[in-house]
Order: sequence, then C-alpha cells, then structure tokens
Amino acid sequence: MNDAAIVFALTHLLSLVVAPVVLVAAGIESGQDVPFRVLMIAGVAIWVGYGGGSWWVSRAKGQGIASDFGVRCSVAEFAVGALLGGFVQVVVLPLLYYPISYFVSTDPSQQAKELVDSVSGVGDWALFVVAVVVVAPLVEELYFRGLLLRSVEYRFGRWVAVVASSAIFALVHLNPILLPGLFVLGVIAACLTLWTGRLGSALSLHVGFNLTTVIILGW
Repeated sequence: MNDAAIVFALTHLLSLVVAPVVLVAAGIESGQDVPFRVLMIAGVAIWVGYGGGSWWVSRAKGQGIASDFGVRCSVAEFAVGALLGGFVQVVVLPLLYYPISYFVSTDPSQQAKELVDSVSGVGDWALFVVAVVVVAPLVEELYFRGLLLRSVEYRFGRWVAVVASSAIFALVHLNPILLPGLFVLGVIAACLTLWTGRLGSALSLHVGFNLTTVIILGW
C-alpha cells in the first residue's frame, strides 16, 4: 500500500511540474489549442510514473512485472479480451449512459473527440494510435490493476480492491461525465485480473476498448 501510494503521489507531482514546463517551452498560451504532439510530451510524466514506478517496485520488492503481475497472455486470451473491450465500448457503455442522458445533457465522448481534433498528419495519427492503443493501456494496467489492485487486495480483500482501484482509475481522468464508464471498465478489468490471476487479460481488454474508441472517432 505504501509503495502504491508513493508511486501515485510522485507520478502526479512529476506531472504537475513537467506539463507546465512543456507548455511554456512550446509557446502555448492560456486558452490556445494545444497540438497533439505537445499534449503527448506533456503527458509523458504520467506514463513514466505509473509504468516506471510499478516496474521499479516489482523489481525491487518482487520478481519482476512478468512474474508478479502476470503480464503475459496467449494470443487467444488476448483476442478474447480485446473483443470484450470492444463490446464494453459499443454495447455496455451506451446502455449505461442511456438513463444518465435523461438527467445530464452531455456527450461522454466529447473529450476524446477534442483529442482527435488535435491530431493532424500521418505522423500524428501514428503517434496517436501507439499512445492510445498501446502505451496508455500498458502503463495504466501496470499501476491500477497491477500494483494498486494487488496492494489493496493484500491489505483489505479483493472486493475492496476492485472498487477502490476502479474508483481511483476513474477519478484520475478528471472528467465527471466519464466517471461511470471508466469505473465500469475498471471493475471489469479488475475482476478479469483476479479471475485469471494475470494482468494480460485486463491489458487486452483495455487495448480493445481504446482501439474501438479510435476506430469509432477516426472513421
């Protein structure tokens, strides 16, 4: 628990320092649209913190992420997880947000659309796909369903771990409209991790979820 808390705190402290420096260095002023490449550089601190921190803790106090978290999975398992991620995106989330839309008039995909709008050119699109479909799922799963989930489970039990890790995962995205959907995604990923005993299933779920998002928004 202490290691998970330290990694979380240092990650976001690093982000608070790095992101403004990157924006100033790029000449971005308040209210100005931020190019995608600048956004990615500004967000590298989060990836380094979550991914690097989880790797370091596992290496220093365990047997490495492959053994401790079970990152590996078979091709068949990856395919099933990815398809499940797509199903969550196109079926589960619309059903979840349907009753919510009666009370809140908003588009949960607005933030993702704004991110896509900042992408221009083949190079940016290649970077976007790699960042969203590969890097983001990997580093987020290493921390939230790897280090954090297992730390909370060890201290408080599996169901507290599922709820707590999923809630924190949803909250750090800093978008109230996305909270329900990300919480559900987190719960499914956490349950898969505990059920299979490996992180690979949750990683493939996250990859499929994000890939489906990219396909829908980029179509």
